[in-house]
Amino acid sequence: MMYLSVKTIIYIVPIIIIIIIIIIIIIIMMTTLTLLNRGYTPCPKLLISGSAWQLFWVNDKNACFKPTRYINDHWPCKMIGNQEVCIQVDGR
Repeated sequence: MMYLSVKTIIYIVPIIIIIIIIIIIIIIMMTTLTLLNRGYTPCPKLLISGSAWQLFWVNDKNACFKPTRYINDHWPCKMIGNQEVCIQVDGR
């Protein structure tokens, strides 16, 4: 019985972890390809304040800008002349 438990920990658990990692990589690749196919491009300038990991995808090159401030639910805003322009980035 102990032999079976050790064998499971040594062989089966790592295989399951590797399979899960491969599935996650495939999902990320399919999502990226789908967004690119629909005309979206990644915008590294458009980040939620304090969050360097979250990448926004935009389908309009004018929507990719470095915000001067954020309002509401982290919507980015930029001053253009003396007018403040904000965009809704939460997908609603």
